[in-house]
Amino acid sequence: MLQRYWFGDVDEEGCRAAGTDPAALAERAAALRTGMDSFIPIDWEVARDCGVVRTREEYVALLRSVCTILAREKVSRSYQGRDVELLQMVRMLDELDNVVNLLQERAAEWYQVTNPSFSRKYRSLPAKKMLGIIRNGARGGLSDISGEIERLTAARGRLMREVSARADEVLPNTSALIGGLVAARLLS
Repeated sequence: MLQRYWFGDVDEEGCRAAGTDPAALAERAAALRTGMDSFIPIDWEVARDCGVVRTREEYVALLRSVCTILAREKVSRSYQGRDVELLQMVRMLDELDNVVNLLQERAAEWYQVTNPSFSRKYRSLPAKKMLGIIRNGARGGLSDISGEIERLTAARGRLMREVSARADEVLPNTSALIGGLVAARLLS
């Protein structure tokens, strides 16, 4: 009965080596489909008898190279998925939230220094309205900064809609139940 292993084929007549190139052996190993009911474990000496390796150390080193190549390929394939892109989009959205909130807080503190009448009651307004007050009343750098904060807020809104739409594609059932943005956050 023919047994196929990552390094070659073994039967009653002997062994036929598949070579020693780790990339070719990894490709061979990936193509093998062995069920546990027909799997027969072997010793490294079989690979030696095939002429693939001379010592156990060589066997382990070659097997390690093959496994490393297979692992890298699997990781590469998994990072090509749309869910991975969705994760990165959610992380960017979170970072935009942090940046916008920090910049709004700093802009309000700066504006309060130049306009003491801008008290806590104004700071409790919705962010968009507060930024409008600051932008209209500020001069120079603070006016420019508040404009940039508004642009970042708009970009955040566009990204939020894109995340929700992508979640509808990647996680359609979950998105239907709880909404795209929450589904994306659950995934992340």
